[in-house]
Amino acid sequence: MQKNILKEVNSFLTSSTLLILILFTLSACEDKKQTNKSIPIENSTEILINEDKKVQSEKHQNTEVQKDIHLTTAKEKSSVTSTLSNTYVLKEKKQTNTVTLINKKLSFKDISQPIVLITLFKSSCKPCLSQIKSLDKVSQKYHKQIFVMHLIKEMQDTKFIHAIYDLIDINSDSETPLTLLFKEGEIYSHFEGLAPIEMIVSDIQQAIKK
Repeated sequence: MQKNILKEVNSFLTSSTLLILILFTLSACEDKKQTNKSIPIENSTEILINEDKKVQSEKHQNTEVQKDIHLTTAKEKSSVTSTLSNTYVLKEKKQTNTVTLINKKLSFKDISQPIVLITLFKSSCKPCLSQIKSLDKVSQKYHKQIFVMHLIKEMQDTKFIHAIYDLIDINSDSETPLTLLFKEGEIYSHFEGLAPIEMIVSDIQQAIKK
């Protein structure tokens, strides 16, 4: 009797042990499947790198947009400032002329000729008058191509005087007359002090041909 009971107990324990082993094996397999379903390390690293690149790209784009906004604003301010502060009225004895200086280029109002010659001189410069008379004769000969104006230095806006001297990079205390030849608003040539009229006429003729 006891032997039969022991056999049954042993049989039960053996069956239970096998059952437990089977359940444990199945559970381990499920865990392995779930582990296999996880994202590979290589793929996860690639995703992180791509996300980092995307963030850096967005930051770069935002920075470029901000730079464009600042540049546009600066240009608009510069344009407004130059238009307001660089317009001058040039005074001659019998007339006035309005000129605007923007980006080292003069824009003459109501002057149709492509070439403008300006003589800037002091009222005390008596020898300047001889050159001025000669230039008036030249202007009559080339009146369709050239406009001539003679400006007494003391009568002009000091800002214009400094702007002109800065344009040709010379000292504002330089000798007068200062003869300036402009073509299409850009400085073509200049002469400091009294210059032979033939030299000035030669530059005028070359400016007309080009």
